[in-house]
Amino acid sequence: MNILKYGICAFALAFAVAAPAGAATISFAQDNAPQTGALSFTNGSETVSVVASQVPTGGTALIASYAGTNGGLGVCTSYISVLGEGGCGTVFGGGDSYLLDGGPRNNSAKEAVYLDFGLATIDLTSITFNSVSDGDTFDIISDQVAQAAYTIAAGASQQVFTFTTPIRGSFFGIGALGRNDNFTILSMGYNIVNPGPVVPTVPLPATGLLLIGALVGIGALRRRRSSGFAAVPA
Repeated sequence: MNILKYGICAFALAFAVAAPAGAATISFAQDNAPQTGALSFTNGSETVSVVASQVPTGGTALIASYAGTNGGLGVCTSYISVLGEGGCGTVFGGGDSYLLDGGPRNNSAKEAVYLDFGLATIDLTSITFNSVSDGDTFDIISDQVAQAAYTIAAGASQQVFTFTTPIRGSFFGIGALGRNDNFTILSMGYNIVNPGPVVPTVPLPATGLLLIGALVGIGALRRRRSSGFAAVPA
């Protein structure tokens, strides 16, 4: 799905100090009003910025998130109003619902979200989907891993998809793949590969302390001499 491939900007960042890996989860089950800008989520350690996108780009893509039973991260596009199906409605009803979907007609408006972890590098291990229908599919791409498609297991409305091989990166695109696919993203599980560049604290060596002491002593001696306390010759 080109919406993901063309939306990724590769990052070339070199980190001087690497931190040990650690497991973490970030939740999108928060109430955030629909908007054209970015939403920001944090778990106390990492912060991710999320924006919405669509293909074709004939309308407006709004990003929103909701708490509760049917909550999660979703997208509403006004493009379908061109097709006579109404504009963006309220969540889960009226016009285009705030679900991530593959297009209401003939794949006309595929919806995707882009998640930016900034300078942190993570291994994405799992995604918890909500409002899942049987056979929903999605595709994902990152700034380090090529685009790939997956099928969410059928059954309960809420499903955890675990990647056999984690998806590494700092920037991710996730989209609904088929025209009948629709869901929200409730949370993501990941391992921290590198939290970003760390500026180490360099301790002052003992020789440095001695040098500072010597400079202080010289300054004191100069002050004494300028005040008339010079040594008297024998």
